[in-house]
Amino acid sequence: MLMKNHVYICRSIKNDHSFGIYYGENPLKFSFPLLLLELSFLVVITRIVRLVHKPLRQPKVISQIIGGIILGPSVLSRSKKFQAYMFPDNARFVIENLGVIGFLYFLFITGVKMDISSIRKADKKHWWIAIIGVLVPLFCSVGTAFLQRESLDEELTKLSSIWGITASLSMTSFPVLYPIMKELNLLSSEIGRIALNTALIGDVIGMNGVTVFEASKQGEHRTIAALWYIISLILVLASIFGGVRQFMFWIIRTTPVGKPVDQIYVITILLGVMVSAFFADFLGLAIANAPLWLGLAVPEGPPLGAILVEKSETILTDILMPFSFMYVGMITDFSFMAGQWSHLQPLLLMVLVGYVMKLISTLVAARLCDMIIRDSLTLSLIMSLRGEVEFLLFMHCMDFQMIGQPQFTIMVISSIFITAVATPLISILHDPTRPYMVNK
Repeated sequence: MLMKNHVYICRSIKNDHSFGIYYGENPLKFSFPLLLLELSFLVVITRIVRLVHKPLRQPKVISQIIGGIILGPSVLSRSKKFQAYMFPDNARFVIENLGVIGFLYFLFITGVKMDISSIRKADKKHWWIAIIGVLVPLFCSVGTAFLQRESLDEELTKLSSIWGITASLSMTSFPVLYPIMKELNLLSSEIGRIALNTALIGDVIGMNGVTVFEASKQGEHRTIAALWYIISLILVLASIFGGVRQFMFWIIRTTPVGKPVDQIYVITILLGVMVSAFFADFLGLAIANAPLWLGLAVPEGPPLGAILVEKSETILTDILMPFSFMYVGMITDFSFMAGQWSHLQPLLLMVLVGYVMKLISTLVAARLCDMIIRDSLTLSLIMSLRGEVEFLLFMHCMDFQMIGQPQFTIMVISSIFITAVATPLISILHDPTRPYMVNK
């Protein structure tokens, strides 16, 4: 039973599985067969888009998000019959939850792959490029927001909302860069190492920025809530890095050399992703933060880090993440942008200023660090890439009711456009076999 505006809507409850067509039943009227069809349909569409985009040197994430958009209300689900058949009312709830779980494990696995200790070994130029590449677009976007504050929607005029939007535009995320650079065969190149080190530093700055945003949002209605947010954050971080990380070191010490980690420990840690997300949500923290921190707490490399990636990456990439992109595609709706240009124009200007200044500031910083113009431009394009983390941040902004579907849609389109343009340019500009050079 569902209640909308004090009107009760009764629905029949059916089993998850049908007895089959020979009993006169339509299997697609049952939840589990429909879920399998939705997943299969998205995978097929994504593969077709991937095949078309491959000559254009587009990364996998572009094909995946376009596949989700094609399934969503912007394309196929504009048909009421298709939407009612493929995505009945109850199906959206399942897709949303599986999509969030996909994002949680994506951030966890990426955290496992990240070597946060490498920041200590980073050169000064990496720090300068990262700091300039984050702060310049941040301040420019904030300035743009204040200049047109009267034209922004009421919620976006708040300082916390401006900070949250501009911070998401200025960040460069390691979880997004790593898979795209792997596709472009840049991980072992010098420019790739510079980009990853710079992204790690940028992520640290970004995490602090997100913390400030979350605390300010929590404190908008009750000041004491911001204090409780900080206390909860400290407790969760202390539990993960002070307790869970030590448990992981114990697992490594008790594992015989040359032997794989016991399956029970692997399962326990993977289950811990859900547990950490639960407590983060329970305490009012961003639900995606705790899985990322848990991944960062995993000691790098074999035997533990390597087996966690090996055991979970396939099911994450091929099963869970399609639901994440389907979820994003269901929220992205081009029709909501019709007649909304006066409301969208100020936000679009903020987005354009943020992305353009990100490109320019990184280029200038790299040149000041004596990188040749070709490598400087390549690095600036790499640092401009957008993907899963940005989509998750945009959805987080929707959770706080800072933006609606029209604003979300235009921000997703902008992210797709910048990544779709930057990726082939990177592959054209940089030859991984060419040695890295600096100006003499």
